[in-house]
Amino acid sequence: MARPKKKTRLEHIVGVRLSLHDYSEAQVRAMTYGLPVSAWLREAAFGRRLAKARPAVNQEVWGMLGRLIATLSLFQENAGRVKPEHIAAMMDFVGKMRRKLTE
Repeated sequence: MARPKKKTRLEHIVGVRLSLHDYSEAQVRAMTYGLPVSAWLREAAFGRRLAKARPAVNQEVWGMLGRLIATLSLFQENAGRVKPEHIAAMMDFVGKMRRKLTE
C-alpha cells in the first residue's frame, strides 16, 4: 500500500548558507524540538510557535500519572470499599514513579 499523500506539498527549495557555528546551533535547537533542521528552520523563520519535545522518560511518567489519577478517581467513587491492600498497592506505584523520575 502506498504512503498517504501529505496535505501540503513542499515544492520550493531555498538554499541557505550557514557557518559551522550557526549550523551546529540550528541542529541543537532542532533536536530540542524533535524536528529535522529543515523543519525547525521553516517553523522558526515564520515565527510559528514550537512545542519542545518531551524526553521519553517524561512521556512514560505522564502515562503513569494518568493511571494514578484514574485509580484515585476510582478510590474516590468507591471510598467505602477501599481496603488497606489497595492503599499499599497505590503507595508501591507512587514509589515506582518516584524512582523513574530520579533516574
